[in-house]
Amino acid sequence: MSVSFIRPSISYLSFQSLCDNFIDHTRIDQFNYTDETECQDWPCSNAYTRCNRKWNCHNAADETNCPDNPCRPNGHPCISILTRNFTCLPLSRINDGIVDCAGGYDEQNRCEQIPNSSIQLTYRCFNETQCVQREVHIIFVEFHQHYYLALLQTNSSLPWKFSTRIIPQHRCLSIREVFPNHIQSLSRWHHAKQYHIPCQKRSNVTCFYDDDYFMCLCNMDRHANCFKFDFSHIYDCFGYNYYENEGRCFVDNRTCPTASSCLCKECYFGSRCQFTTNGFGLSLDIILGYSIQPKVHFLQQPNTVKISTAVTAVVFVIGLINGILCVITFKTKESLAVGSGLYLLAASITYFVAILLFALKFLFLILSQMAIITNQSFLSSICVYMDMLLKSFLAVGEWLTAFVHIERMWTIKCGVKFNKQKSKRIAKNIIFGIFILTFLSFIHDPIRRSLLKDTEEERTWCVIRYSSSMQTYASFINILHFLLPLCINFISTIMIIVLIAREKLRTRRETTYQEHI
Repeated sequence: MSVSFIRPSISYLSFQSLCDNFIDHTRIDQFNYTDETECQDWPCSNAYTRCNRKWNCHNAADETNCPDNPCRPNGHPCISILTRNFTCLPLSRINDGIVDCAGGYDEQNRCEQIPNSSIQLTYRCFNETQCVQREVHIIFVEFHQHYYLALLQTNSSLPWKFSTRIIPQHRCLSIREVFPNHIQSLSRWHHAKQYHIPCQKRSNVTCFYDDDYFMCLCNMDRHANCFKFDFSHIYDCFGYNYYENEGRCFVDNRTCPTASSCLCKECYFGSRCQFTTNGFGLSLDIILGYSIQPKVHFLQQPNTVKISTAVTAVVFVIGLINGILCVITFKTKESLAVGSGLYLLAASITYFVAILLFALKFLFLILSQMAIITNQSFLSSICVYMDMLLKSFLAVGEWLTAFVHIERMWTIKCGVKFNKQKSKRIAKNIIFGIFILTFLSFIHDPIRRSLLKDTEEERTWCVIRYSSSMQTYASFINILHFLLPLCINFISTIMIIVLIAREKLRTRRETTYQEHI
């Protein structure tokens, strides 16, 4: 595609201005012939156009390998409309119809750069000589699938910066609310002829719409003023949606955007909608991540971070001491004589590892969010495996504790017939099975985890991306590993009390069963 820009007329033409992709004269010698006609043998990148600070080639190849270009030799500097950070844009993305850079700098064929323009970009000029002022006359707000009239400018002297409130009376009604069914069933152009009626019969109606084509305003004379409205616009920033979990990407101008922002779905939050409150429990990243300030010394961090660190350190020291003492206690020959001793020893080691993993996870979160650890491979490994290991070891500990109660109940039920050797053999198999099955149940977690680089806030997040079905499965597994061992412990405890009461009733009949209970 060849596009030529029109420059103000000059009184003469220099040789260097011929075939430079800028039309300096619309006519030459009274014919429809310009300085850009019949230029097929004139390359756009030549000795006159190269490094002249103008894009004479469609892909700006004439300005790439220039001394003042920080992205030479195969790119152009760009401020991303999504991240607001500097990047080098390759030539293949120059004038490709998709705005990547603030102000449409990379799309100069449709967003011509205006010399000495104000920072607000008050005017936008097209390839013709006419400049059109960017004014805002009407503002609609879409909120929970309803439209509200936020601004209707009737005074041309209204300042550019203004504030307004959205109230229920500003809601635009659907034609389903203002017309009976027999009118709604008519074709669009048939029921459009009735659009004056709501304005004339209902004084409280300020605007209404028909879901697929028209948005209508009721003017001062109570007549409908309707115009075509895009009800199906996809908010994905021209197909390059920077945001997670179906976050809606909004730009300040559909043609030549200079900035973007994100609207997250319900139950999602974060600068890129990367976190969710759905599911079972909240991760440490969600709870504490945003409180940690990047590239700030620990002593200057918020009190929330300092208190959390102190509490974690105390819990870790107590857990460490408790774990060591439990291992020493249950490693004795007497404890290991029965299966319950093996369960207790395995549970002690498991909880010891879990508290160690939690402390490491907290430490790595602090160091990564403070930008002390920046190695992407290391952070990716921590992101993928740490949560899965922590969840698995905690779940294994719960199951082992549950089997301790089961074995104690079985010991009381069997009495002197209880076989200690068989109990130990079964316990070893069950412990092995618990580890295997529990880790397999969480195998979905590392597969769905990955690092998310938030260049705008200079943070790296560990995010998990679940489909709706996988989210249901993950919630089910988490609840299963929590509730089932809890129920087993509860039922086993009741059974132990009942069995002990029955045994005492056999030897001490003077006491009633209820009193033994």
